[in-house]
Amino acid sequence: MLIDPAIPESRNLIFLVDGEHVVLTVEMGEQPMWLAPATLAALRQPGFLYTTLYRARRLHAETEDGVIKQAGLLADLRRHGRRAIFDLDVGGCTAEDMPYLTGAAVVIFNQVGFPGFAVDVVDVTGAGDTFGGTLTWCLAQGQPFVEALAFSVAAASRSVTIHGPRGGKASADDIRRWRDG
Repeated sequence: MLIDPAIPESRNLIFLVDGEHVVLTVEMGEQPMWLAPATLAALRQPGFLYTTLYRARRLHAETEDGVIKQAGLLADLRRHGRRAIFDLDVGGCTAEDMPYLTGAAVVIFNQVGFPGFAVDVVDVTGAGDTFGGTLTWCLAQGQPFVEALAFSVAAASRSVTIHGPRGGKASADDIRRWRDG
């Protein structure tokens, strides 16, 4: 098991056995995640929000008009120019999730078989988050979607060549050098 004490409140236990990984996620329930007024004000600015259905279902904020929450809060953020990027990971979605996903800028599905880079895979831990985080960063920089997607695939491909959950941590120049090398 890999333990990184620099990562607070880890919700996952990841066991690497014979080249495979098993992820155990601690059940944290559906307790509300209240946004402070300053956080809500910041999120009401144009930009991107990279999130999951699990987190979006927990979002709540108190406003001058009362409490807004969950899909209604996402709709409020959209009206203020915030564009959601949903990472569905391995959980997928159901018809009940459509109010959350409606109007999303991007919905990421964890699917095997899409083209990437031929690499020697050491550890896939964090590759999906590397992909989603990189895609969000690229789009926030104004890159066209196709270029952002290609760069994100390179970042995630690079991340699986390094052991540990922080394998994807790299600068844009690090990823370019790796991709072009």
